[in-house]
Amino acid sequence: MELKELLNKYNLGARKFHNIVLREADLTDINLSAVDFQGADLRQSRLGKSIFCQANFKKLT
Repeated sequence: MELKELLNKYNLGARKFHNIVLREADLTDINLSAVDFQGADLRQSRLGKSIFCQANFKKLT
């Protein structure tokens, strides 16, 4: 999934993005409060000044 698609879905109310691959994504200054990124791959993504209040980054088992 591309970042633009994730943001569109998030703005429409989606919060579960399990196993999403966002390597090297630029998430700078984005509010993703309450997002569920279980099992997500965010390696080398830029997260500066982003808001992840109540977000879930746990690894899926």
